[in-house]
Amino acid sequence: MDRMLVTDERIKVIGYEPRKLDLEIVFTEGDKRLYIGVPATVYLALMQAENKAEFFAKKIENTFVYHSFK
Repeated sequence: MDRMLVTDERIKVIGYEPRKLDLEIVFTEGDKRLYIGVPATVYLALMQAENKAEFFAKKIENTFVYHSFK
């Protein structure tokens, strides 16, 4: 999985595994979530979004199943 540091109020790191459609989000407070079945188009739109936290809240957070881990 490739991971990228981002500058955002809520999100610190975004990772994506295109073969599995897994999206990893590491929040600024340290929590991590792995979202399952996220299409590449959604990942690319997130990476291009000016406000990643807003895009995440609207398009990902309550749309895809996730697992939390530390």
